[in-house]
Amino acid sequence: MLFTVIFLSLVVLVTLAIVVRNYVATRKHPPLPPGPPADPVIGHLRVIPSQNIGEHFHEWAKVYGEIMHLHCLGRNMIILDSVEAATELLDKRGAIHSCRPKFTVFEMMGWTSALTLLQYDKRFLKHRRMLHEFLNQHTCLDYIPIQTEEARSLVMRLAEDPEKFAHHLNRFSAAVILRVSYGQRITTDEDPFLEMAEDVSRAVNNAGPPGNTPVDFFPWCKR
Repeated sequence: MLFTVIFLSLVVLVTLAIVVRNYVATRKHPPLPPGPPADPVIGHLRVIPSQNIGEHFHEWAKVYGEIMHLHCLGRNMIILDSVEAATELLDKRGAIHSCRPKFTVFEMMGWTSALTLLQYDKRFLKHRRMLHEFLNQHTCLDYIPIQTEEARSLVMRLAEDPEKFAHHLNRFSAAVILRVSYGQRITTDEDPFLEMAEDVSRAVNNAGPPGNTPVDFFPWCKR
């Protein structure tokens, strides 16, 4: 009986917290783009698909436009369904819109120093400038021979053992990145760098959709 009372009290408190958060958020922000109908409190939680999410968003875009708004448990999401919209907002207006949400699950995994997870601040801009020196449209031409050589090796491995296509693709990606970044070649399937890359890939997949895990919505769960 006591457990039931405590559980119901927690449910009520969490629900009230979400309602208050949603109310404050709507008062702070200007009008947001259109989107599908949402439920009270949980927002679009029930209608956001767990699979083929891009295809579902594309179908919604035919109704609500190429820029859509979704919210789930108090978190707002802007969905861009066209190259034009993405270029306009993330490239031409990148100084205003190019930022990332806080990924609590990746923070717990110790990956917040990775460029792909950094917030759009001075540290991010510094790292991006450093990478741009070696990955701009001119210097990338120097890497074509590496990509071509590894692509040929990929085709040969696919022909020899097509059942392991996922492994072959992982090896191809890791081989190109390692050769471009460090000049390190992957010569066997037992290469420690390849195993490390596959471990990282599995960890990301097992962590769940970026930004949509329970701990991302309720950061206090990590404690």
